[in-house]
Amino acid sequence: NGNNKEMELEVTLYNVAYRQPFSPFFIAVHNEYAPDLFSLGMPPTDGLAEIAESGGTDLLQTMFESDSNVQTVKVEQGPEIPLLRAGEKTVFTVTVSCDYPYVSLASMAVNTNDCFVGINHMMLMPDMVVTVPGYDSGSEVNNEDCDYIPGPACAEMGESNLRTEGEGEGVVSVHRGVHGMWQGNM
Repeated sequence: NGNNKEMELEVTLYNVAYRQPFSPFFIAVHNEYAPDLFSLGMPPTDGLAEIAESGGTDLLQTMFESDSNVQTVKVEQGPEIPLLRAGEKTVFTVTVSCDYPYVSLASMAVNTNDCFVGINHMMLMPDMVVTVPGYDSGSEVNNEDCDYIPGPACAEMGESNLRTEGEGEGVVSVHRGVHGMWQGNM
């Protein structure tokens, strides 16, 4: 195998979204042959749809943990820690190496139907700054109805988080934003 020189990186995630908290972050450290977490213009995997619609990470963890091209899989901000709210930050470390230089991560924007933030196959470096947009997983219709949204903006209206009827856009794209701010407490 190649050079095993390792480097521990401290990663700080800042939530600069307006009144939009994020679910726990799924994180994978891997090589170039690991599966894509997402690809713009392509259908979402079941694992991506799960994190984008509910914040769940089980399917992504299973998919990445079973792949020999993945060195590390973890979830930051577990259930015992609150959501990453607007204006807050969270810090964690990842260890990358010459054999496993890439990081992928994702988290749900929880006041939406299926919006997520993430990076895919990115080689992180010390002092690097990355700004990412919200992405639409394309797995669910963006109806912005609180019956279909798990986030705190809809807490007073119940937290059913039903699956919307219809297929959504069908492919991952940059999210068009939240327009139904009249409903819930966004």
